[in-house]
Amino acid sequence: DDDGVEGMRSATGRALVASVVGVVGERAPGAAKPAIPALVACCDASAEGPVTREAMWALVATATAEPAVLRPFVAGRVWALDETDPRIVATALDDLGHVGAALPNRVPAVDRVRARLDHAAPRVRAAAVRARGRIGGAPRYHGKPLGRPLDGGAAPLVDPVTRRLHDGDPEVRAALVRANQSSASATASS
Repeated sequence: DDDGVEGMRSATGRALVASVVGVVGERAPGAAKPAIPALVACCDASAEGPVTREAMWALVATATAEPAVLRPFVAGRVWALDETDPRIVATALDDLGHVGAALPNRVPAVDRVRARLDHAAPRVRAAAVRARGRIGGAPRYHGKPLGRPLDGGAAPLVDPVTRRLHDGDPEVRAALVRANQSSASATASS
């Protein structure tokens, strides 16, 4: 199908499912717990759209109704930061960044994210930069905040990231540019 209708139905369907999970999560957070990994995967604030907006809303609604629902997911990703496989560490950083975009105060290991900025693997450094950019402030969708701001602001995360401006890997530098653009637009809109 060349007209893109199938992709639209798919995105619309995913947004509707995320919305329903959010409604369930507000009223019965435990029932929404199995959907947490899927919601986090859809919380890419750099991909503005209804799926992102609804997934972030559902994550915020569920975790606000019962914070304990999100803790095992976050704890698992924090533990994964100590893995030796760069792919696992990068995925954990991306997941923590997605959670941090919506609920930055629920990511207790910001210092551990910051420490990965100096990792030997470029993939991990780039993921740490992306996570920093997402955790740095509440992303916006058409001017409306999608999540909650970070208590105390993002200033403690900025200096360690600026060291990556001269990183030898272009993926890391590109991630830094995108993270800074994201943080600047979130700050300018608040």
